[in-house]
Amino acid sequence: MTEGEELFQMDYNIEYANGDFQNGNCMINVNEVVSAFGFANYDALRAYFADKYSDDDNAWQKIVKELQDSGLSPDLDESEGGDNFMTNI
Repeated sequence: MTEGEELFQMDYNIEYANGDFQNGNCMINVNEVVSAFGFANYDALRAYFADKYSDDDNAWQKIVKELQDSGLSPDLDESEGGDNFMTNI
């Protein structure tokens, strides 16, 4: 990533009742994504993902897979933890 670069970014955050959590972040240059998917602009890309995944609880993982299947290498960061995390493994 470079300063001033426009990014396609997705985040997720799951918090469980017992205090455990999972979160993730995906970032990649937005122009690379628009080009790889063959869209004219970001609005068309956004509409595509919104239409396809708006009601999907696994949208983050599926979009990341689509990016990777398109030959892209997004920067990914996922973590999990919490007070009870190690005892639940």
